[in-house]
Amino acid sequence: MKLSKWIISSVAAIAAATSFSAHADEVWATEIGEVYYADEINGYAVFHYPTMRDGVEGIAYFKDLAGNYDNRSGTFEGYWVEPISGSSAACDIAIVDEKGDTYTSWGRLKIMFTETAFPSGWVALRGDCFDEPNDALVGKPMTADSHPEYFDAKDKAAATSE
Repeated sequence: MKLSKWIISSVAAIAAATSFSAHADEVWATEIGEVYYADEINGYAVFHYPTMRDGVEGIAYFKDLAGNYDNRSGTFEGYWVEPISGSSAACDIAIVDEKGDTYTSWGRLKIMFTETAFPSGWVALRGDCFDEPNDALVGKPMTADSHPEYFDAKDKAAATSE
């Protein structure tokens, strides 16, 4: 499977939450940078991921994943949206995301977790516009055990900002 659209559309790493438990503190290492579970809205789990533009994140919405931390078997479907950037292509039809924002750069998503409970890795498939998702991206969970340098730095940053 190819990673081209994920890699082309994403290069910058993004900051994740400062403590580590399920939901907003789930972070995955990928070939495009860190992807994190940012929010839950309207039954969708909301992931953020890096794009080619510094400080600009793409957003992935996965239906029926919100609040599900212990039974992530099967495939969850959803969609992604991004502000138009150098490598983003515009679709013929704009969509409105769960927050009410309109995007012309969007597509379909599927995600399958490698374990049923947190922490778990995943494989996501992405397609442009109405295309069947076929570009793969692998996410490996970042935990305090697997990436102590990452979480030590986040804990130190949180302590100095309080």
